[in-house]
Amino acid sequence: MLTTSEFRLSEIIGKGYDEFWNCEKRYRVLKGGKASKKSTTTALNFIFRIMKYKESNLLVVRQVMNTHRDSTFAQLKWAQEKLLVSHLWYNTVSPMEMTYIPTGQKILFRGFDDVLKLASTTVPKGYLNFVWIEEAFEIPKESDFEKLDLSVPRGKIPENLFKQTTLTFNPWTDTHWLKKRFFDAPQHNCETFSTNYLINEFLDKTDIEVFERMKNTNRRKYEVAGLGNWGISEGLVYENWEIGVIDIEDEYQDDYKNFFGLDYGYSNDPTAFIAFKVNPKIKTIYVFDEFYKKRMLNCDIAEEIKKRGYATKIKLTSTLG
Repeated sequence: MLTTSEFRLSEIIGKGYDEFWNCEKRYRVLKGGKASKKSTTTALNFIFRIMKYKESNLLVVRQVMNTHRDSTFAQLKWAQEKLLVSHLWYNTVSPMEMTYIPTGQKILFRGFDDVLKLASTTVPKGYLNFVWIEEAFEIPKESDFEKLDLSVPRGKIPENLFKQTTLTFNPWTDTHWLKKRFFDAPQHNCETFSTNYLINEFLDKTDIEVFERMKNTNRRKYEVAGLGNWGISEGLVYENWEIGVIDIEDEYQDDYKNFFGLDYGYSNDPTAFIAFKVNPKIKTIYVFDEFYKKRMLNCDIAEEIKKRGYATKIKLTSTLG
């Protein structure tokens, strides 16, 4: 026998997400730092929505299909328990899907590692009008997103429903296509949101201390993982750098040695070349020339190096790895 329970929804969701929760625009895009409640709030929102809109269905997408089980699937199952409605849902992992028992509405899980299969996703009842792309930052190509966007959701839906694609992610670098497409200029029928740990009232003292320590020891990472700002938090070898031209005094000329670096690429990654001076005594590196370009053949690389005047100065050492 199906039963219902009463509770105060605001006590479960907490603060900071009212506009996100109620947004009905075609695109709902949320970037946030760690512990910002973005994934858990989104999971709660979709369980609530499926139960509210009786003909709605949800497609949940990540870059790799097998990452759902310990992320989105677990989060949506947690949301069912948190909303005290677990008894109204039937969840399976093979196939991975969730069914709202009273109506047969579905939550389906797919991966961008099979984009063509995404286009043929259908539901037995109602309309596939909701899409959630979790960790959208993992999607390297905007073209993959567009293939999904042209396929799901699509078609006419009843007036009591609305179509929406929700994207949630951590903004690890400001060169990602997500920033240019959704954040750099206002988009029609799109709402963007930014959140961070400071609005998460469910964190305890020890959780806050982790971010405060990060703030003092790794400011760049704190900006992204803590505050949810665009940037690069990992993979930088040097952080104490600046742009400018150095004036090397005559007495230090001999201390600087010229070096050249070349990293081969072609289709996905560019070929990268740098020319730089190093002074080991004062631990200074000065990069004075560079080029980055895709689809360069060996002859193209050689010609570019010659054009820049380094042909007689370079000794190349090849390493395989």
